[in-house]
Amino acid sequence: MEIKEAKIIEIIEETEDVKSFILKFEERLNYQPGQFIMASFEDLKDDKGNEVWRAFSLSSSPTEEEVMITVKLHGGIFTTHLFENVKEGDTIKIKGPVGNFTFKEEKGDVVFIAAGSGIAPLRSMMKFIADKKLNINTTLLYTSRHERDIIFNDFLFDELAKLDNFTIRASLTQPHETWGGMTGRIGREAIEEFIDIKESTRFYICGPKGMVTGTKDILENLGVMKENINIEPW
Repeated sequence: MEIKEAKIIEIIEETEDVKSFILKFEERLNYQPGQFIMASFEDLKDDKGNEVWRAFSLSSSPTEEEVMITVKLHGGIFTTHLFENVKEGDTIKIKGPVGNFTFKEEKGDVVFIAAGSGIAPLRSMMKFIADKKLNINTTLLYTSRHERDIIFNDFLFDELAKLDNFTIRASLTQPHETWGGMTGRIGREAIEEFIDIKESTRFYICGPKGMVTGTKDILENLGVMKENINIEPW
């Protein structure tokens, strides 16, 4: 797979442990909403001296000028390097884009279900729908731990939520007493309450493996066809 180089032109602190990195390539990167890239740094090696590569979903949309990845600090060698050593102006090596978890312009309502940093590829898809002004009823059900952990908060509630065809619902598993929104993980009750499931409704689910498989099982039990359920477990 071809290796490209990009310059990190901006680093955005999304939350206490999540950052977005804006990348600039010499030539425009062609990709589909929801795809991911492999990333590496010239000066980052493992204990055997090998290059370290990690996969990151593109949180930007092909409709945007900039390319963006959004990364949660997990404490491993790569994310620690990203958070502690990488600065604006540094060069990052890229392979891709790759992946089949992509948004397809088809008829029918769309429901995105995410937990934590699983919002990253879904941000790409939702931004694509908004920028292209697609006439698609779009709902996001998004679970975070605390209100301060909601990634892309301004984008979700100040931009998307104001569009007629978007409904944004956030739920917190450890809410402060002042939180007035949904609480707990997104389960069958929330899906049945907020989603009018039709035969053509398409679902895109991204987050931890247990959350993704559990949500997929709920949808199948509710009669959603397997071909209408798109998943990306992390």
